[in-house]
Amino acid sequence: MKQPDKCVLLECNGVPRHITYNHIQQLFEPEIFRLTKSFVSKADAEEITSETFVKLHNADLDKAEINTLEKVKAFLLVCAKNECLDLIRSQRAKEKRWEKYLAQIDLEINQIIPYKDADVEIPPKIQRIIKNLPRSLREVLQSSYRNESDDEIALRLGGIQTNTVKRYRTKALRTIRKELGLHVK
Repeated sequence: MKQPDKCVLLECNGVPRHITYNHIQQLFEPEIFRLTKSFVSKADAEEITSETFVKLHNADLDKAEINTLEKVKAFLLVCAKNECLDLIRSQRAKEKRWEKYLAQIDLEINQIIPYKDADVEIPPKIQRIIKNLPRSLREVLQSSYRNESDDEIALRLGGIQTNTVKRYRTKALRTIRKELGLHVK
């Protein structure tokens, strides 16, 4: 049996009215979604929009002095905007962590294979290790050695994702370090 929708007492045009949360959601959801969609992807916008209405439902409207539809709308807009900004900050932090990680990988490549000049040969021991790597790992490592971008490598390897390229490179470097007796993380 479906439970009745919770009501809230709000002032509408100066007249107090009982309004259900479903009605509030129907009134403001399109506008909240448009706002969130202007900040983030459609999937994230849908999730943030839903979370925003859950926050409204869980909020103590009397204590927060949200007693008009205009104040409800303002509450929803501020919550949605803040959630979008939090998500954007989180994504930027992840991107920075990835950049640090990739810089570390480049450093490791240069420590293991410091020879990006055409004149200098890779030591035979490292050549043997690379030759024995699985084909996909070997191709990613060799392409990185030739300074190809992750996007170029991904496209050339049949349209795999760039994250897969990064995982392959990490796995190849880990294997080389292990075979050389270096510290493996």
